[in-house]
Amino acid sequence: MSKSVRRSGLFFVAIVNLCLHSSATEPPHCKGANGQQFVPAKIIEQPIALRSNIGLAHESVSTHSLPAQRYYDQGLSFLYAYHWINAARSFTEALRLDPKLAMGHLGLSYAASGLGNEASAMHEASLALMLVPSASRREALRVALRMRQLESMQAEERGEHSSAYRVALTKALLEYPNDIYLLLLSGNAAEGSPFGRGQQGKMESIAYYEQVLGRDPSNPAAHHYLIHAWELSNNIDKAIAHARIFAASSASLPHAHHMYGHELLRAGKTDAAIAQFEWADTLEDQEWAENPGARSYDWHYRHNLNLLAAAYRLAGKSRKAEAVLQKLAMLPNRSEVDEYYQAQLPLLELENGRNSETLAAVRRYLNPRTDVGIAMKHAIRGSALLRTGSPGAAADELASAKKRLALVDPGWRPFLQPWINILDDELEIVRLPLPLAERRLMVQIRELEPSSGTDAWSDALFHFEYLGHIAIKNRLLEAAQICANRLNQLAPTYAGGQRLLVEIQETQHEAR
Repeated sequence: MSKSVRRSGLFFVAIVNLCLHSSATEPPHCKGANGQQFVPAKIIEQPIALRSNIGLAHESVSTHSLPAQRYYDQGLSFLYAYHWINAARSFTEALRLDPKLAMGHLGLSYAASGLGNEASAMHEASLALMLVPSASRREALRVALRMRQLESMQAEERGEHSSAYRVALTKALLEYPNDIYLLLLSGNAAEGSPFGRGQQGKMESIAYYEQVLGRDPSNPAAHHYLIHAWELSNNIDKAIAHARIFAASSASLPHAHHMYGHELLRAGKTDAAIAQFEWADTLEDQEWAENPGARSYDWHYRHNLNLLAAAYRLAGKSRKAEAVLQKLAMLPNRSEVDEYYQAQLPLLELENGRNSETLAAVRRYLNPRTDVGIAMKHAIRGSALLRTGSPGAAADELASAKKRLALVDPGWRPFLQPWINILDDELEIVRLPLPLAERRLMVQIRELEPSSGTDAWSDALFHFEYLGHIAIKNRLLEAAQICANRLNQLAPTYAGGQRLLVEIQETQHEAR
């Protein structure tokens, strides 16, 4: 597992931070290096009111302040829903009320990891350690576990496998076998990395989360993590069941509705999925109405817009998809992730065969500073230039894209490589004999197998459709047929597969 895979998600989902996402699921969604800025302290320190309908978690901590306890619980609720900013704000508020609350600093350490701020994560854990004398034995154990986790994370950053955290967790569970929060941490760790936080679990993680529900049937964290785990295990019915509970219990949280939309989309219930993504977007607007500048630091805002656009496309609502991606493209860029999402608008134009609009969108919106964004820009421009009759310029763009690809973290390559391969293939199709050209295209088609993650699944649909159109244009009909078949297998309700079949038949008829 590469460093970027461990640190991304999803993941972010970011590539060079303390985040987690498989490279085959979704672009990472955390903050860190390569030109990215951390969330400003003034946002984290901004006071926050106590909220309702957020799937309230509860963990009794050592404090004589009831408001501090409530803010700590709220921080947990936001933490388990990946709302890192509001989690940090809530833990900060708890510490204002009780500066000796060790668990407040522990919560801030986890939130800092979610925000990709490695130095802050260690600093807050160290502050929690200093306050252990005023904490309970169980809390002292939790702080020690966090230190082991951070040390294991640092070891893996250096390329050294470390089992210290898992060993420490196992010992802790022997002492507190019914502790819900130790079970949740164990489910996270069962993802196979100390960076785990509930997004990559499968059967071993599921067993821990089901133990949690046996003790606390409404636990929002367990339901959330089980959505991800059952999705990755391709059991969408079970994922939907937990997503429905999570959305109902956490009705004010955008991510709860986003996750329900995830699973509805996979089940072919596209209109219902759109409704959930739209409501998540409305909640985001309400959340940041008084501080719109802070919204651009919220990974989830961009991520939800991107999947909303995908859902619109699957529903045949191209204009709505374009409007959403335009909104996404106009946001300020602070990271590789932001630049990746910004590139989705020109990619939509490219996939729709609107080459002049693609080039216009590249000029208007793409001004990347990271290797990820620059590689994307060259690949998109190259494909559009090739289709407008400039193969020499397209070849130059391909060379530039490959050069940048060599510089990006390996975890980003699955997101960039398909677009570079497509441009490479299209240039080769022009000069190769038809059978060789088809064989080359078929290699890429066969390699394009999505993971179970909804983001990768939707991306793969559009890739298959795009490759199918390229194949039809060049009369490579066997390759086109495979693309159509895979589209219909992955998404039987999506009209794109049927459109490809019709175009194949029409091309065959013209050739007779």
